[in-house]
Amino acid sequence: MRIGIDLLSSSRDSEIVGAYCQRILQGLQVELSERDGDHQVLVFTPHDYSWPLDGDPANRIRQIKAPAPRGVWSSLRRPPLGELIANHPIDVLHVLDARIACPTNIPRVVTLHHSEPGFGPGWLPSPGGVRRALRSARRVVTLSSATRDAVLRNIRGLEKSRVSVIHEGPDPACHDARDPTTEERIRQKYSLPPHFVLSVLMTERRSSLRTIARIAQELESRRSDSTVPWVLMSLAQGGVRGWKRLFKRRGLKSIVTVPGLHSSDLPHLLKMTSAFVYPDEGGLGFPILGALASGTPVITSESLSPSELVGKAAIRVDMKNASRVRECLDRVLRNRTVQDLLRMRGPVRAQDFSWEIAARKMLTVYEEALEI
Repeated sequence: MRIGIDLLSSSRDSEIVGAYCQRILQGLQVELSERDGDHQVLVFTPHDYSWPLDGDPANRIRQIKAPAPRGVWSSLRRPPLGELIANHPIDVLHVLDARIACPTNIPRVVTLHHSEPGFGPGWLPSPGGVRRALRSARRVVTLSSATRDAVLRNIRGLEKSRVSVIHEGPDPACHDARDPTTEERIRQKYSLPPHFVLSVLMTERRSSLRTIARIAQELESRRSDSTVPWVLMSLAQGGVRGWKRLFKRRGLKSIVTVPGLHSSDLPHLLKMTSAFVYPDEGGLGFPILGALASGTPVITSESLSPSELVGKAAIRVDMKNASRVRECLDRVLRNRTVQDLLRMRGPVRAQDFSWEIAARKMLTVYEEALEI
């Protein structure tokens, strides 16, 4: 079976989709090396895509690069996915961005990231393009049960049997020992304070920013002189654009917005922070799982998507209740017993998730897509 993965069309939120694809490829490399069969994975990428795998002696995973654009008009042209597939035939195509129109009738598997609008608590109705992509897919992959249930509620005619939940895993680097030299380089790269609380957002939804602003206001009103700086970063395209203006308008001094986060730096940042606060309610889980694997205390939403990942290894709280979040953050930062308990539970919980497990389940989804 020849499997195609479309990374060529996923230009929007490319850092998120790229990080997801890299981890899946690493998991597939391990899984395919341990099983017999004729599976081959072709990854269709832009010409300048940084290949994440060190090597594949069996040639089971190959990169198929699009030609470099020539001239202004060529750079504006839609990436030639159809042409690449015509030259490199595949049996099933894995689309990593449901917002991208697929130029082929090959059986498709679509991964729905939580950044897609319309499939989470309080989200706006989904664009028609996303709905059509999910209806036409042989299999749909969501990253949490909550997102799956939201998809099934929102899209008529999409059978439950066609939707699979495949949880992400932590970055393997999160399990490594801390490296003071690397951490100092990252601290200087992002101009980070000595001690900080970290949040990494996957989207630019205003609701998440307003939640953080309310919590920060509560923190500053109670102990303005000793508030630990709250570093806010983003993997979404556009980064922290416009965030500074919002927080400045509210008079917040404790929030530090840092642009340009690269996913390869995230494992080190998760180990450096005093606490990781994840206010999003969507299904993208690798930042939370990375924090757990790093032994970093985690505070997250009590909504279904984060809760199914963290279990009892993190503090779950109603993020709309700013005073309650402040109390939880105070407990984590000041109570050594709470810190030690969370640092012990986190890595144990993270062992239940891995990209190898995700890759194994993904191969099953590919096979099921061909059996229909």
